[in-house]
Amino acid sequence: MTRYTVVYPTRVMNQLAEACLEASDKNAVSIAAQQLEVESSVDASTKGRDHHEGLREIAIAPLLAYFTVSESDRVVEVARLRLL
Repeated sequence: MTRYTVVYPTRVMNQLAEACLEASDKNAVSIAAQQLEVESSVDASTKGRDHHEGLREIAIAPLLAYFTVSESDRVVEVARLRLL
């Protein structure tokens, strides 16, 4: 089991805030965001599926997240979040 630090650039935090505002179930968005962090913080390169050139995607309803994994730094950077 390899642990990773999950980072969220400001633009992604803004996307999360927008998703919360748009969602009919704000609690579900909050729970999905927490689950995303838990899931991607352990063995990140095995989570979700390959999307395109080093970008992975994972769906945790009601969110879809795109992220990159830096194996050498053990860092996951969330590149984009949106509602499904």
